[in-house]
Amino acid sequence: MARRTIRSAKSRRGCVVRIAATGALLTIMVGAVGAYLAGGLLVAPCPAEVSPPNDVLPIEDLRIPSASGGSLAAWFAQGSRDGRAVLLLHPLHANRRAMWGRALYYHRAGYGVLLVDFQAHGESPGEHLTFGYLESRDVQAALAYLRERLPAAKAVVHGWSLGAAAAMLADPPLDADAFVLESPYATIEEATRNRVRMYAGSWAAAVLTPMLVMQFKPRLGIPPEQLRPIVGLRRMDAPTLFMAGSADRRTPLDESRRIFDAAREPKALWVVEGAGHVNFQRLDPEAYRNRLFSFLDEHLGRSPEGGGD
Repeated sequence: MARRTIRSAKSRRGCVVRIAATGALLTIMVGAVGAYLAGGLLVAPCPAEVSPPNDVLPIEDLRIPSASGGSLAAWFAQGSRDGRAVLLLHPLHANRRAMWGRALYYHRAGYGVLLVDFQAHGESPGEHLTFGYLESRDVQAALAYLRERLPAAKAVVHGWSLGAAAAMLADPPLDADAFVLESPYATIEEATRNRVRMYAGSWAAAVLTPMLVMQFKPRLGIPPEQLRPIVGLRRMDAPTLFMAGSADRRTPLDESRRIFDAAREPKALWVVEGAGHVNFQRLDPEAYRNRLFSFLDEHLGRSPEGGGD
């Protein structure tokens, strides 16, 4: 009787182990399927009709050929003088309209302004979002156009989030006279982990991040090692202003400081206290404008119209 009881207890324990193992396997399978579906959504294009918010700027509608495979929808506004120009680069899942407020600041300071839709965004064609890989070719094409259009101008490349990362990933490095980089990510692994952690917690981030990152090669033909803007940053050789939010969960402040530390001099970092991964220009317009043009005036000389006032 005792032996039967022992065998029965062992059998129950074995069943529990098998049930637990089956449950864990099913959880992993469900997680893998979910990660695969999520990966498809993350790289899906973001087309949109894009029109300027108003007619304050005398813009030209353009199409700029890019090595990413298509022609970029763009707006260009001539500056009051030919001495300054800026290329404005929007974040992920957005388009050139997201940079309109910055365009107004620059244009009022006398800059020529070029805004583009990255490939697979807005009115630019493209099959997939590539988190800066193909978009870096768009930056090269747009900057080349700006240089051709205003050959005597000092050119600033100003990117926000994806736009900043794409500028950093450009290879060869961009021939710009200054950079303004807002909230770029250091590596695609960290960017993915931070975002999964935000929505699903640390345990999910540990499990799902590798499942998402491993999809870049088969889906896009891009190994994750080529999506590390912090590495490209070390090739850049022009004055750079970094902007970061102290409460940013997508690009935490310690990551932003690491990016800043990796950059060459001259450089500056503005930490916006209490800000997340948001539009700093809208959050505090006066402080934003002062920081921006103080840095550019210091390193490029006084702007034609006195620093955007």
